[in-house]
Amino acid sequence: VSQSRYHGHQVDYTVQEAPLKHENLTFSASRLVGEFSKSMSFDVTLDELYNKYIKNTKYEKQANILKMDIEGSEWEILETTTVLNKFDQVLLEIHYLERLAKEDFQEECLSVLNKLFAHFRPIAIAGNNCCGFVTIGGFSVPRVIEMTLLNKNNHQFEFQENSEFLKSHLTRNYSNRAPYRDWE
Repeated sequence: VSQSRYHGHQVDYTVQEAPLKHENLTFSASRLVGEFSKSMSFDVTLDELYNKYIKNTKYEKQANILKMDIEGSEWEILETTTVLNKFDQVLLEIHYLERLAKEDFQEECLSVLNKLFAHFRPIAIAGNNCCGFVTIGGFSVPRVIEMTLLNKNNHQFEFQENSEFLKSHLTRNYSNRAPYRDWE
C-alpha cells in the first residue's frame, strides 16, 4: 500500500506552520469553531474544512478519521456540522461535563450525543484524569471524557466484554494522578 494515499490535515491557530512536516500532511493556521462562533478571519468550520480538503478529492471515498481535542469548542462544532456522518471514525475529547448540573447544558449535551449516536457507535469511553471529577445527582462524573466512535454504516458490531483488552488500551493521561477505574 502506497503511503501517498493517506492524508491528514492539521488545524491549529496558535502556530503559523505545522510542527511536523510530511508529504501526507497539510496544515491550516486556523481555529476550528462552530457555525455561530465565526468571528475572526482565521476561523473555519468543520464543514468548510471537509469541503476544501476531502469533498470531491480522492480522499472522499476512503475512510476518514476526525480527531478533535479542542478544549470545549467541540459542543458547538458537533451541533452545527452537517458533514459528521462522512467520517468513518471519530476520536473525541469532551470537556466541561461539570456543566451537566445546568439544564440548558443538559439539553445541548443530549442534542450533540443524539446526533453522534445516530451515525456512530462508541467503542471506547473513558474518563480523562486530567481535570478531576464532580458529583452530580449523587454520581461521580469526570470533567473530561474521551470517546472513540465508529460509523454504523461502515462497521458491524458485536459486544464482547474483555477487561484485559480494555486494560491494555486505556491509560492514564497523567500517570501521577489516580485513574478513574482501578484495573488491579
